[in-house]
Amino acid sequence: MRVLLTFIKKELTQATRDRRMRFILFVSPLMQLILFGYVVTTNIKNISLLIVDHEQSVESREFIESFFSSGYFTRAHVNVNSSDDAEKLLLKDRVKVAIIIPPDFSKNLAREHQTSIQILVDGSDGNAANITKAYIDQIIASYSRNVLLKILNSQTGTTQISSTNTLLVTPQIRVLYNPSLKSSAFMVPGIICQLLFMVTAVLSATSITREKEMGTIEQLFVSPLNRVQFIFGKTIPFVLVGFIDVILILVMAKIMYQIPINGSLLLFFFASLIFLFTSLGIGLFAASVSKTQAQVSLTIFPLMMPANLMSGLFFPIASIPLSLRWVAYINPLTYYLIIVRGILLKGAGFFTLYKEIGFLALFGIFFFSFAAMRFRKRMD
Repeated sequence: MRVLLTFIKKELTQATRDRRMRFILFVSPLMQLILFGYVVTTNIKNISLLIVDHEQSVESREFIESFFSSGYFTRAHVNVNSSDDAEKLLLKDRVKVAIIIPPDFSKNLAREHQTSIQILVDGSDGNAANITKAYIDQIIASYSRNVLLKILNSQTGTTQISSTNTLLVTPQIRVLYNPSLKSSAFMVPGIICQLLFMVTAVLSATSITREKEMGTIEQLFVSPLNRVQFIFGKTIPFVLVGFIDVILILVMAKIMYQIPINGSLLLFFFASLIFLFTSLGIGLFAASVSKTQAQVSLTIFPLMMPANLMSGLFFPIASIPLSLRWVAYINPLTYYLIIVRGILLKGAGFFTLYKEIGFLALFGIFFFSFAAMRFRKRMD
């Protein structure tokens, strides 16, 4: 036991005395959290909007202003006179949305209480186009409701009519767990999982292959250290580093993005410990098939890309085609992501997440045991 503790202390000292390694271990995850937390978002803002107003009336200007006051759209300062010119600007990617208001816009509103306008949306990015279309529908619905209220109030001569009286069905919607619908509340817990997976898997593998490159691994094998002690001595330091990173990232996420922590931190760290065995097992496997640190990257990163995409990090698993959905269910990151979001956002407890924790434990035992046995075979 004393030999193992001495080896762990040596590995921690070696990992933390190098400035570049300290940067990779502690600073790089925080920088990535800051970058991804702001950049990776499902919210779309500053959408370039072109207005072609053929009427130039008070009503049309009020309608136009409802878009720019929403905070989602910015005015495209381009003078065009037709929808054909607007399409050319969409083709050149100078604008994302164009609204063409007809010359009888206000007349139709006053006479028939309805009118038509033409809206052109750049659909080359389908996801962005769907979100933009939802913004437009919401803005137009709000504007239409206000216009209808004005018409009814002018006809009845009273101002006591409320917006609920103009609707046959009044929805009472209550959003749970993320009432403000902030995309950061959804993305940041996923980024925590991604960073923990990346840091522990890559660095544990490179720590072993560095010994191979420097030729010091043979010296370790002729030392009193046996194979089991070697494996645990190389992985336990990165378990400790992983926990430090989790704490730092969690504190940063709370301070910068106001991510709620509604569940048990003890359960969160317990699940993180189980997940660490999976990521360290992948790191051991990469080290067993690699002779250099460059080969480690070539082994791990092709696994990380499908693991991230097929985990529900960016889009729901239900959106994945059935023919590929099985990949999500054999992906440990999928279950860890459900656990982290469930604990932080929903306040879920053990009896709510016991299935995911159980699957994660099975994956951890399998990956770590398989990688450790393979590593020992390659070293014997």
